[in-house]
Amino acid sequence: IFVYVHLLWVVQKCDDTAPFWDTLMDAQNKPLDGRLRVSVYVDKDEACPPGTQASVNGLSVMGGRPDVVREIEALSGDKAMGLKPHVFVCGPPGLTAMADLACLKQGISFHKEVFAF
Repeated sequence: IFVYVHLLWVVQKCDDTAPFWDTLMDAQNKPLDGRLRVSVYVDKDEACPPGTQASVNGLSVMGGRPDVVREIEALSGDKAMGLKPHVFVCGPPGLTAMADLACLKQGISFHKEVFAF
């Protein structure tokens, strides 16, 4: 079985990634034969406006937020190839609801973690 992971991570500021720079850069530079993909988005930092790409201490980041629905819809192609995608979401209620609905529409397994702050 071919297993892969796509980590889609959204942070508010570029510096929020600092504790994980080494790990994330390793993941971006050594993607385990295509089995690991890391996408980091920064949604509230003037240094990385929406729609731009930047390098933060060697870590590639995109400005703005990802199109979560489009990302999940892309997984339907994996289903067609016999793979069994699963979406795991940890985030605010709006994000988890959007991902949950998109997974339901695509028939993709879904799990969420919600933390009260």
